[in-house]
Amino acid sequence: MTATPKSVKATQYYNYSATQKANAEFLYRYFSARGWTRSAIAGMLGNMTVESYLLPDITEIGGGGGYGLVQWTPASKLINWTRANGLDYRTLTGQAARIQYEMTHGIQFYPSYTSSMTAAQYMKSNASAYTLAIVFLANYERPYDSNQPERGNIAMYWYNYLGTINLSDNTNNLHQNQHRIQRQNHKLRMAMCGKDQTFITITTEIKLVACGRMVKMV
Repeated sequence: MTATPKSVKATQYYNYSATQKANAEFLYRYFSARGWTRSAIAGMLGNMTVESYLLPDITEIGGGGGYGLVQWTPASKLINWTRANGLDYRTLTGQAARIQYEMTHGIQFYPSYTSSMTAAQYMKSNASAYTLAIVFLANYERPYDSNQPERGNIAMYWYNYLGTINLSDNTNNLHQNQHRIQRQNHKLRMAMCGKDQTFITITTEIKLVACGRMVKMV
């Protein structure tokens, strides 16, 4: 399957926070070190942006039981596994490790009517970030409404952004950035819904305010 980008919004329209960009960079370094292509990572990021605004410690808005970067439902899929493996389920590291485990152990990502691509093929694919966002949507997220071209356009934004990152010193940067990013995510998670509220710009039209683990539209 080759998806064609729809004219929803130009990729330069998106305006993400420093925290979201730092989270994207961490995930890029993490999955690149495990053999994923930039297109595959960007395709996943396009979905994460819609699912969780690229914030790991976030509960599904409006209920439903989803949690985390890809909104694991029920959340126990993530929580039980990370705890059993000595990881913190609230962090990028814990959630990235769970995704890697799923993709390499036949969990969650399955061929669909939209695409016959397997998880192993996805991770190594050099198809466009737009196409792989649609594949990840259909084969991993599997929502009721699979017609979501916006995820592909967001993936193209992330593909271009990731291209500005130098991976030559990947190991050191992963360790150096991990604690800094955790502090940033913790600050957002603990933001008060009052005069100290922390605004996260998602696009020029949408703003969110982090309230503990919940995020609401404002």
